[in-house]
Amino acid sequence: MRGFCFVAIVLLLLFGGVAAQEKEPQTAEDYYHRGLARANKDALDDAIADYTKAIALNPNYAAAYYSRGLVRYLSHDLDRAIADFTKATALNPNDAKAYAVRGLAQLTKGEDQEAGQDFKRAIELDATLKSRIDKDASAIKQRRNDEGIPEYDKAIALNPNDADAYFDRGRARRRMGDYGGATADFTKVIALEPNDARAYDDRGFVRNLKGDFDGAIADYTKAIALDPKYANAYYFRGLARIVRGDLDGAITDYDKAVSLSRKYAIPNEEYAQAFNDRGIARIDKGDYDGAIADLTRAITLNPDLASAYGRRGLAQLNKGKDQEAEQDFRKAIELEPGLKSVLEESANTIKQKRNTRPKP
Repeated sequence: MRGFCFVAIVLLLLFGGVAAQEKEPQTAEDYYHRGLARANKDALDDAIADYTKAIALNPNYAAAYYSRGLVRYLSHDLDRAIADFTKATALNPNDAKAYAVRGLAQLTKGEDQEAGQDFKRAIELDATLKSRIDKDASAIKQRRNDEGIPEYDKAIALNPNDADAYFDRGRARRRMGDYGGATADFTKVIALEPNDARAYDDRGFVRNLKGDFDGAIADYTKAIALDPKYANAYYFRGLARIVRGDLDGAITDYDKAVSLSRKYAIPNEEYAQAFNDRGIARIDKGDYDGAIADLTRAITLNPDLASAYGRRGLAQLNKGKDQEAEQDFRKAIELEPGLKSVLEESANTIKQKRNTRPKP
């Protein structure tokens, strides 16, 4: 089972529906500045939403396009990042940084000629960017070499029907953050090998990363039809179903993933993640006892799984078990200090809701 690397979805699943109250912005500038603040806190999806609202209110807001593009670039959403930088440079042809980062996105995708043109224009506008561009471009080229992408390109040039080369390049592109290129490669594998469950599974994973959850569910469903023992596909289809609000379907998928993981001796860390995420779905359904049982099993299998402690603490808090919740929060923060603020906000919201419930 792959590492769950799409941060925005992790945060949504971990603490979805629990947020601190904020004053609602009124103007494009308000949304833009809140977007900047959210981006600085690594709340990338929220930042994108704010920049998008700023653009809706002011379609000529070049800085908002640039900032949204930057967040999308950092989120590995390269195609949409490039589109945003293109709009930013159209509105402000002297935005050197927009050319520079668009060039880095293009270089990551293997569009070397376009990247070179952007780097040249950026340096013409701001010569101080040259050293940073050179450093970042060199790092991207090294990563591409390390991932073996040039070798896969050569193999495909020699044999355009080499499904294995497309598959391996697709995975390399995914690791590089080139989700569009990865999707194209896995789609090519499916055209060449229509019964390759791995290709559907990997394309589904990329679609999850891109936020195309319906497309991901369709791909995982096809992978499962081709290989009913594909625990990985059940697990990630469950994640997509949670985001789409299909909690019963998610729990069913996690049940199957847990069953297959037990039967086929999946490593404990991966087995634990299935229990962890089934616990998340149960919390969202209000089944706190079932969630606590699942999260406890996840912790038994992987004692270093900080998210399981954090989420179990929230379930305990919903049941009024404040002391047990505090113990879980302390352990979660000890393992992953970055959870401190979101756990505090989530706990405060639960306590506020408890205080407003009518007393029996």
